[in-house]
Amino acid sequence: MALRPEAQTNATVMAMVVSVVMSVRANVAMMTFLVLWMNLVDVLATMTNIEMDMAVIMLAWIIPFM
Repeated sequence: MALRPEAQTNATVMAMVVSVVMSVRANVAMMTFLVLWMNLVDVLATMTNIEMDMAVIMLAWIIPFM
């Protein structure tokens, strides 16, 4: 049975959302680590008075290696 184009797009989007949710559930430990790491960066930035965008840049550098 052929779906209408918009229905097919919706199905594709749903499949992508489901796969993303599954990977997030598989990576809960990594997410927890990420949250803790961001808190740590926040504390370090407060202590050393670095700009927060510097912390965001460091975060952007670290994410690809996870």
